[in-house]
Amino acid sequence: MQTILENSCVKRQKLCMIYKSESGNFTKRVVLIQTYDDRLINAWCFKSQAYRRFLRKNILAIEPVNTYG
Repeated sequence: MQTILENSCVKRQKLCMIYKSESGNFTKRVVLIQTYDDRLINAWCFKSQAYRRFLRKNILAIEPVNTYG
């Protein structure tokens, strides 16, 4: 995951992730990473149209958004 986050920050690339909320709900989100550390990711969330904080431990899957089809 570290490499994906680093590349996203450098290239300003959107990521698609599957996230489990603290209440147990699963969501698919497209985000643009602003900053991150070992515990949190701060990102623009296109689903909620707002800046959000995501716990890294709750990210079940993450990958770059395919912009070519």
